[in-house]
Amino acid sequence: MAGDHDVHAGEAQALLHEQTSTSPSSTAIHAPVTEEGGTTSAAATGSVAVNFGGSMEQEQGADNSHSQQPRRLGALQLAFVTFFAVSGGPYGFEAVLASAGLYRTLAGLLVAPVVWSVPLALMTAELSATIPESGGHVVWVTQALGPFCGVINGTLSIMCNFFDNALYPVLFCDYVEGMADHVFLSSPPIKWVMKFLLVVGVTYLNLRGIDVVGDATILFGALVLAPFVVMCLMGMPKAFGTDVAFTHANADKVHVHWRTFLTLLLWNTSGFDSAGSIAAEVAQPSRTYPRALSACVVLTSITYALPTFVGYAFMPDRDEWHDGTFVDVAEEVGGAWLKMWLGAAGTVSAVGLFCTLLCTSSRLLYAMAREGFVPPIFAKVHTKHRTPHISIITNAFVTLLLSAFSFESLAEADMLFYCLSTVLKFAALYSLRRNQPDRRRPYRIPLDDSSLLVMCLVPSTLCIITASLCSWPAILSGVLLVCLASASYLFKKIF
Repeated sequence: MAGDHDVHAGEAQALLHEQTSTSPSSTAIHAPVTEEGGTTSAAATGSVAVNFGGSMEQEQGADNSHSQQPRRLGALQLAFVTFFAVSGGPYGFEAVLASAGLYRTLAGLLVAPVVWSVPLALMTAELSATIPESGGHVVWVTQALGPFCGVINGTLSIMCNFFDNALYPVLFCDYVEGMADHVFLSSPPIKWVMKFLLVVGVTYLNLRGIDVVGDATILFGALVLAPFVVMCLMGMPKAFGTDVAFTHANADKVHVHWRTFLTLLLWNTSGFDSAGSIAAEVAQPSRTYPRALSACVVLTSITYALPTFVGYAFMPDRDEWHDGTFVDVAEEVGGAWLKMWLGAAGTVSAVGLFCTLLCTSSRLLYAMAREGFVPPIFAKVHTKHRTPHISIITNAFVTLLLSAFSFESLAEADMLFYCLSTVLKFAALYSLRRNQPDRRRPYRIPLDDSSLLVMCLVPSTLCIITASLCSWPAILSGVLLVCLASASYLFKKIF
């Protein structure tokens, strides 16, 4: 295991002494590594990357000590892991167009990266390079804002991930049922069997190691994007050669469902921060994160915009747009064979999304255990594959239980908890920059404190607005969860 190599005791002690506000888990803070995953001395590391326009310092700026997990993930693997944490393809984006029309959807896709996706990616790049530990924002918030906020953020994040993970076995069954169009597959027992087999298969991949998950997401990405590339190439002559895509412009001026539009737009472009939870297993984080996340922002925006524009040329009535409309568009563009291909790719997308999010969410539970917020059994690492196997299996089991709920109820609870947690993540970014200005940052967002504050406030405001638009039962569940987490922290502190 790469992280088992020793670093010089004096050097490590000096570096750790320079780091303020270190977490209780400092015994597992990770040493600098080579691209191949082996550790190096601080003086030997430190390549420069220019993605996002950020400044880069030597790799020695990352926290150092012994690693429990080897660093295996490269830039391409991380880019596709993040892609599936954020998008996984245009599936599910149809409702955004249905809620606001083509013009507002395309405008939203121009604005969302600037005020939402890029700030999330920048935050993840700086904090992952500065604190390259498993668990990502659980550790960031704890170090920046203290253990109380760490408990609140960790609890919100874990619940968010439980609901998020449960979405994709549900989607998988819906895609299989829609593609096969057979009443046999609609029966609850058959759906449960399909969900069980999916959870078992994805859990096995995650138990084998982060590199297996990374390689699998590259394959999943190619399989998911291929039919959309074909559909867009075949449909572009009609989309760009005529004004069909704009014939319903007047219809876009009325019946805008802002709650649905904003919630789904942000939900479909969120998740970049999930990549931070696997920072301990990423080779050379200061180089890999900026490259991978910048590529993912571009890929995600194109993945949504181009199929939506082409699809609207063939189906310009927004009332016909709903989950699964891209499959109907494929039939209009290329016939039954393209419809079947796109439908099959939808099942692969659900598998890829679930595989990635099970990977990232299990590291959050692992980090919570390392910080002492949950029982230490969840911090156990498999002796052979170096994966947090107890956390992975626990996440898989809870996912299977929650997959009995409907897609709509899971998505709303997921977005509420995610928004509340994201406000704390941006607060952690600004707090660390403000209170620890001299802390070494292998990657640094090229903004001064005032500009950084603005960058953090814009997406945080969007989070608050989105959370306020949720239904009252969802809001009450969020308040109850925060109260329970607070009571748990105070009980443990007192007793």
